[in-house]
Amino acid sequence: MENSKKVIIISEIEGLIKQAQYFEAHNKALNYISDFPDDLRLKQLYALSLARLGATERALEFLEKIYNKGILSFFKGKMKKDLYKFCDMVRL
Repeated sequence: MENSKKVIIISEIEGLIKQAQYFEAHNKALNYISDFPDDLRLKQLYALSLARLGATERALEFLEKIYNKGILSFFKGKMKKDLYKFCDMVRL
């Protein structure tokens, strides 16, 4: 029963992110991390919602607790690239 609840929650959070409802996704993920502290996907979605809200440093800090440095360096590079693209778009 608990596993099916987790699958539903993760699906709901993914749906919120797809609909650009990042604040709602953030809140829902944060609420359920304490219920499912070992679920990696839930933590990834929480970090993604933070990043989409513009809190990339907080997202990276959170991910550092989960991933080793090699994997995290990939995410940092990707986030910096996305940030530069966004800054270029704003300047236009």
